[in-house]
Amino acid sequence: MSTTVSRRSLLRGAGVALALPWLEAMLRPRAASAGGTALPRLVTFFVPNGLPLEFFTPSEAGPDYATTPLLDPLAAHRSKLVVVSGIQGVGGPDSHAAGTSAFSTGQLCSTLGASGPSIEQVAAAQAGSDTPFRSLAVAVQDSGQWSSNGYSSACFTNTAWSAAETPIPPERDPAAMFLRLFGDGTPEASLEAERRAAYRHSVIDHVKVDLARLRGQLGADDRARLDAHLDAVRQVELRIDAVVSCEVPSLPGDLPAEIWQAGYYRRAQALLDLLAMALTCGSTRYASFMLCDGASNGGPDADLALAGQHHEIAHAGDREAMRQFSAVHVAQFAYLLDRLAEASEGDGSVLDHALVMMGTELGDGTGHTANDLPFVLAGGASGAIETGRHVALSGAPLAALHLTCLQRCGIEVDSFAGTGETLDAL
Repeated sequence: MSTTVSRRSLLRGAGVALALPWLEAMLRPRAASAGGTALPRLVTFFVPNGLPLEFFTPSEAGPDYATTPLLDPLAAHRSKLVVVSGIQGVGGPDSHAAGTSAFSTGQLCSTLGASGPSIEQVAAAQAGSDTPFRSLAVAVQDSGQWSSNGYSSACFTNTAWSAAETPIPPERDPAAMFLRLFGDGTPEASLEAERRAAYRHSVIDHVKVDLARLRGQLGADDRARLDAHLDAVRQVELRIDAVVSCEVPSLPGDLPAEIWQAGYYRRAQALLDLLAMALTCGSTRYASFMLCDGASNGGPDADLALAGQHHEIAHAGDREAMRQFSAVHVAQFAYLLDRLAEASEGDGSVLDHALVMMGTELGDGTGHTANDLPFVLAGGASGAIETGRHVALSGAPLAALHLTCLQRCGIEVDSFAGTGETLDAL
């Protein structure tokens, strides 16, 4: 016996969303919507003051590019990376303010802040409602309130924006972030995490029961279509069963104070550990991370023998000192990738099912230009982006990179920051 099925039929909950395929039994048939596995994670990772491009940009495009000093810290993840060069950024009266805001929004800021939402917030607004946290904003530096060249400190200290001139205050304290994510670390908090995991499995069981019941009400052709659709359910089961343990960790202790003289990057890694766990355990799918503020003049960390003031060094054109700072910054990005790559998920790792975008506000820190912005995309967005290569572009607009990343992560948007252009090379 066949029956009539609503074209809006969707089984979803707790990180699982399965749309039915097109069936003849639907009232108003239409093309199938994508469903099954969770959308890829989308994370932005900001480093300050540009990069000395002669130490970053490979001389060859394609998969056989020779590594460079600033890509060496990422060598373990080479097969999971796309090095992107030649992006045209957004210039402005204050290149740091304009570049920091544009890094994730793709457009020129006002003196009070960005002129529109950031990419991870666009993604979260559309698809972030099935995780405990729609998104997370994380930063290490705490510069307080200040201004430069008439621009508010918000322009320099935020990369997460929900709307024009509306920043999302980042979490900067590892202990506070721990409490936000995991409560107080007590057994009760651990039980809550287990309860969420059990509920995810109960949703899968519910989906299977409902699909089996529906199958008995369909004609032969629709049953064949539905049987094919069950593969999506099996893929969801695989990914949920393979996720690493999400036991609540111990509350981090002995963390360095938020100072430049010593321990800054140890503090950064404590935050990155928590961010990686939040992404791995399904607490959120979308996040932003600021290693330092735009135009940051800090960073001489005695732990790493860094000397001088980064922003001033860039102005002075000390290329070797710039390389040393940038190598430390790229190493922090590698640290996050290490954590995500260690976590198994489905047929790969959490990193395989993510897209993590590292970039900066300037192309060249000495010239303070918005030309030739350097980016690294890591993870491949569940196979949507071919990795293991250098993509050399020639003035492609920054917003086109953003829109491409959103679409590769399954976010159904036709434009971003006023452009509908995408990058076919990605």
